[in-house]
Amino acid sequence: MSDDLPGVYGGEILHVHLDSGETEIEPLDPDDARRFLGGNGFVAKQVADHVPADASALSPENVVAFAVGPMNMTPFQSTSRGIVGFVSPLTDGFFDSTFGGTFPRAQKSTGFDVVVLHGAADDLSYVTIHEDRADVHEAPELAGMETYETCSEVREREGRGYETHVLAAGPAGENEVRYACLLHESEQREGVAGRGGS
Repeated sequence: MSDDLPGVYGGEILHVHLDSGETEIEPLDPDDARRFLGGNGFVAKQVADHVPADASALSPENVVAFAVGPMNMTPFQSTSRGIVGFVSPLTDGFFDSTFGGTFPRAQKSTGFDVVVLHGAADDLSYVTIHEDRADVHEAPELAGMETYETCSEVREREGRGYETHVLAAGPAGENEVRYACLLHESEQREGVAGRGGS
């Protein structure tokens, strides 16, 4: 982490390429931290930097960016919030949405202020994120599972129970329903603009 970056940031951005399984870690630019602060600003920058202006929301050119803010994992109440940003399949314009639960804290604990998913996997897959890397796992057998069932199955596969924090799209997302939601932990949802569908 740069000496110019305040300690409330993890200091890294993780890029995961779903088509190849390759990952890149880039340092968070201190100037970007000052200009965009976190959360909404970080996801807006990633979408602006990586998605062509004429890209369709349901094309592999779209990205899904997850970000947390500098107040996440501090003693302040109501700061465990995550932001997901993308070109919305519902509006074909930029949109971001917020969600709570333990997933944002888990993301922040890895040191990644932003995680950006690029491209599209050939088969149904899930991504695991660790402090130094991410792995893309093909999982066609999860097709058709409801989101609760998917979360349970991934926790069982990873062998860490509820220490594994899962954000999942169910059958609506698999079938590219334009208002599909992402679900985390049975009651936390992100779904205002249909992120689950793309």
